[in-house]
Amino acid sequence: MLQGQKRWLYIAIPIFFFWFFGQIDKVGISVIQTDPGFLSDLGLTGPDKNAKIGLISFIFMISYSCSNIFWVLLSTS
Repeated sequence: MLQGQKRWLYIAIPIFFFWFFGQIDKVGISVIQTDPGFLSDLGLTGPDKNAKIGLISFIFMISYSCSNIFWVLLSTS
């Protein structure tokens, strides 16, 4: 068994990288929402453009939070 503080390096470093790449994933959604070509391809233009983008963001966040609950339940069993 590892002694002292060294064992935490084997835990903290992978957790940091999972967190870091998870944050990049969320930033990618924000970048895509401001790309005019992407928005026009999906038909997210016009006077209600912001409402459509908000709905897509809301659905993404709800599905993201539900998947986190699923993974917590799966990992604790």
